[in-house]
Amino acid sequence: MLKLLGAILLLSAALVTSNPTKIARRSIDLKDALSHMNDFYLPRAVIPSSYRLKLIPNVDEDQFKGQVWINVTCMEATDTIVLHAHEDLNISHSTISVKQISADGEARVSEAVMKIKNTSPSIREISVSGTKKDIAKQWYIIMLAESLKKNTIYEVQLNFLGQLNDERNEGFFRGYYVDSKTQQKKWYAGTQMRSTNARRVFPCFDEPALKATFDISVGAKRKYHVWSNMPIKDTEEMPEDSAWLWHHFQTTPVMSTFSAGVFVSDFHYATFTGDSFQEGYLRVSARPEFLGQLEAAEKVLSESLTFMQNILDVPYPLMKLDLVAIPDNQTYFPDDLWGLLIYKESDLMGESSLWYIAHDVAAQWIGHLTTTYWWSDSLINVAITQYLTKEFVKQRVNTYSPADHALLYAFSQPDPYSNKAVKQERSDVERVCWLLKMLNFTLSDETFKRGMHRFLDDRKYKTFHYEDLWDSLTIQGRNDETLPEDIKVSDIAKSWISKERYPFITVTRDYEKNTAQVKQQMFLRERPHDVLDMDMVWYIPLMYITPDSLNASVARPKAWMKNQKQVTIQNLPDQDQFVIFNPEETGMFLVNYDEKNWELITQYLKDSLQGKKPTVPALTRGKVLHDAWNLAFGGELSFATALNVSEFLKYETDDVVWDHMYTMYDHVGRYLDGTSVGKKFKDFMIQLINEAIINLDKSKPSEELLITKLQRRREHIEPPIYNEQEHALYKEWTETQDPHKICDYTSGPPNEMAPICQAFEQGSMEEYEAGLQHTINMMKKVPGGECQIVVKMLTGCPKQPEKIERLLNAIFIEGNPAFTDRSIEITIIQSTSNHVGWSTLFRFLENNWDIVKSRLENKPDLWTAMVWDAVIRLITQEGYDMALDLYTAHKGQFGVAEPTIEKALKKIKAESEWTEVTLPVMEQWLDKHLGYHENSDETTEKQ
Repeated sequence: MLKLLGAILLLSAALVTSNPTKIARRSIDLKDALSHMNDFYLPRAVIPSSYRLKLIPNVDEDQFKGQVWINVTCMEATDTIVLHAHEDLNISHSTISVKQISADGEARVSEAVMKIKNTSPSIREISVSGTKKDIAKQWYIIMLAESLKKNTIYEVQLNFLGQLNDERNEGFFRGYYVDSKTQQKKWYAGTQMRSTNARRVFPCFDEPALKATFDISVGAKRKYHVWSNMPIKDTEEMPEDSAWLWHHFQTTPVMSTFSAGVFVSDFHYATFTGDSFQEGYLRVSARPEFLGQLEAAEKVLSESLTFMQNILDVPYPLMKLDLVAIPDNQTYFPDDLWGLLIYKESDLMGESSLWYIAHDVAAQWIGHLTTTYWWSDSLINVAITQYLTKEFVKQRVNTYSPADHALLYAFSQPDPYSNKAVKQERSDVERVCWLLKMLNFTLSDETFKRGMHRFLDDRKYKTFHYEDLWDSLTIQGRNDETLPEDIKVSDIAKSWISKERYPFITVTRDYEKNTAQVKQQMFLRERPHDVLDMDMVWYIPLMYITPDSLNASVARPKAWMKNQKQVTIQNLPDQDQFVIFNPEETGMFLVNYDEKNWELITQYLKDSLQGKKPTVPALTRGKVLHDAWNLAFGGELSFATALNVSEFLKYETDDVVWDHMYTMYDHVGRYLDGTSVGKKFKDFMIQLINEAIINLDKSKPSEELLITKLQRRREHIEPPIYNEQEHALYKEWTETQDPHKICDYTSGPPNEMAPICQAFEQGSMEEYEAGLQHTINMMKKVPGGECQIVVKMLTGCPKQPEKIERLLNAIFIEGNPAFTDRSIEITIIQSTSNHVGWSTLFRFLENNWDIVKSRLENKPDLWTAMVWDAVIRLITQEGYDMALDLYTAHKGQFGVAEPTIEKALKKIKAESEWTEVTLPVMEQWLDKHLGYHENSDETTEKQ
């Protein structure tokens, strides 16, 4: 039951495209950055060298005002100064001044000038003849009465007013919390400068490459504290109002405008020092009631700072790092400013805080200390910080993220981006993360660290492109002799990040000569295998472990496939010893072997897990299992071999390895659902789990925990009987009258909704009807009519076709208005989760063609989804015939879905040919190993 509900929740996450995984929000926000790829570059006639910025936010109201003095260097003669200013920023045109502050042609300000506080002595005033705005480009253009002189420094002064944003975290925003003692609103204000929001706060040169120093001063009432990028230098009373103070901060290093930031509130704070940060300070701040809950965040902040300093071998460049938690009632996405991290309180609770904080700490180096030149380069920035974060999380919790495989599964489909947008952005980042992981292994950990240090040392306080990183790693690899002279990292990188596919290699050993022939080709897991560029090739490192050398961390490439289809490896071990290539998933490729090597691996894994031989590391055991099943799924390996390999799980003690099998059971099981082979495959999994439980040692805490997890997984596969307790919980749920308790559930522990799913699956038709009507009533009361998780369960949990047909009748025949387009989409998609769902959906469309088409013909996306999902799981020959009959009966009536049904038929035909080969092989193996005898009554039920 929990397996079914977990799958529903997983699909739920996949459907929510408006809020992708949060990790892509850090560094330069990926989605936002890509939207700015076509921004216009500012003219380079003048460029900034320093800002002196004064801001006075009236936190209790909704306004702010400020002044900025920008020192600019004239690079070529010009009579205009062009900078950025958002149209909502009100600039006082009459008070703009431009002064020359260096001698003609002398692009530096004298030492005497720099020592004078809050002023730059004017050599002479430059008359401003006018100003204008280019709204489309968000440019503010200052026109001058004379041309500026090349290689001369000028000071531009502007006064401005703006509104504090109560609705969105763009520019200068504000929010509030309610004091628990006085019940009064307490206001706070802060800045969110990414990606191009600095121009909403003050006129500036708002491009990543136009770095400058900042002297920031903030005026605030005495009751408020003020945070910025640097420590406070001093405070002083405002001459015009003694109730206000000026907070003057130390000068920043050169940085991009999006790195600047301030925060104003009455929050309390706690200051501490990190293990490797003795000269500065770390600080966490929050409303008084929440501050005590930041102990875990404080620890992660310190540990991640130490980790990043060590792995990059570059000291943290500032004197302090602040973490601020704001209440959840603010519509705010976390932001990493340089030296100032701002989060919602909920982001700092639970395991997610580990990722968020570590990612933003990594961005202090990769994103602020060095910055991508333009938004289009932001993918590498995000990828590096994400990779560093994964390394920190892996070290801290001693595991790795199984989500890495999502990219493998996406790229092995005939169409990697059937639904583009966010998916493609995320996959581009993940691709670079995989590449960095591979480079770390192949160059060696030490060389990779030195290369990263070389890169940062060269590009600190500057900008960078992809090539800067690849060049640094190439130089370091050659210096350390870990990279062949005829290979450049840029060539390796290009071969991986330019492709939306990934390869597998086949290692065929010659046991007499101790050699192996290695071939590479594109891997496609799903059918049809008729995509373009099947002959594409990659730079692939060929490294392996053997029984005599099991430590993958010291393995080095024996050879490289340099965009070659085939190479020969020499000096392999003796014929009684296995080889495992790509240990611990060093690179993003699968590995197939000749039959004998598979047998050697399988037997060794069994023996080693029984204590007879040294153990293969868990990550590599999982990788072998993962490769075998995916290769079999893709038709590159017999399922008999994959099943043979799986038998070592009887002795497996690490849950990470079991995760691979559980995933593949889910993937393959969906294809087999509704067939006699599917039932036998389920029996095999239960038997495998039962034998593993018997072999585990309850006296060892780790194995006792694994026993508990395996027992739960067994219940996922074979749910317990629906009992009176679940019935009572379900009845209580159907009587709940608060629609938000019913419909606001979008995530969380599956246990909370398990009784509802169980009732939909095993309960009577009357119970299902009660749940359906209750959901309809609740959807009518919820704004937008969304009740997504319950609609998913109404479709995905039942195992009786009459229940799903009842839901489809309510939507299409009765036309119940409670079901929104989104609810209909969810119902259609969720129907593909099991055999009952998709077979019922197909029959419903077949029997009610005119009604369904009439309902959806003006909704092309829904109609296309209905046609595709109604037929796409009919993967046997009989299923293909059914889909073809539907197409023939209604040819010319599919409208916008005509190409969809034709594409589906092509895929179903290929899948039916796959099942003709696969099902008999699996059934024969399962019959033999489960002790079944051939039963003529067992026939394929699946259509």
